[in-house]
Amino acid sequence: MKIQITMLSIFMMTFMSCNTDKKKNSDQTNDETETKYKASHISEEILIENTKWVITALKGVEITNPEINDKAIHFILQPDGNRVNGFSGCNTFMGNYTITEGNRISFSKMASTRMMCPDASINETAVLQVFELADNYSIKGGVLSLNKGKRAPLAVFKAVYSQ
Repeated sequence: MKIQITMLSIFMMTFMSCNTDKKKNSDQTNDETETKYKASHISEEILIENTKWVITALKGVEITNPEINDKAIHFILQPDGNRVNGFSGCNTFMGNYTITEGNRISFSKMASTRMMCPDASINETAVLQVFELADNYSIKGGVLSLNKGKRAPLAVFKAVYSQ
């Protein structure tokens, strides 16, 4: 009789644990699906990552020709590792970024190559300062504004999807 009770107990424990695993897997699948759903909707709303952003205005001044030596002043946010890289008019730059709720953005560990470009037609320092100062952004109609507080945009960029 003790053997039958022991066997029945083992059977019930095994059955219950298998059922619990199925429930956990089901809950996990539902959580993963919900997370993917939210992420896909966020990425549809916020097109800031994985897009090439070409400058169109800097500190309120329109830039009619953002290309220097056939290369546009631009940046790309790469979510894999939260890395930013781009071209600032003479040099390339790179660093890290963080995006938080409320369209908050910050850049850190920014670095740049140091080529000499005496004939540069744009103030490269001003371009790089945008990334030091920006703390929020807005996107509307394929146009990205990097801002500091509620002031006028530090810089405005247009989305260019071919990288």
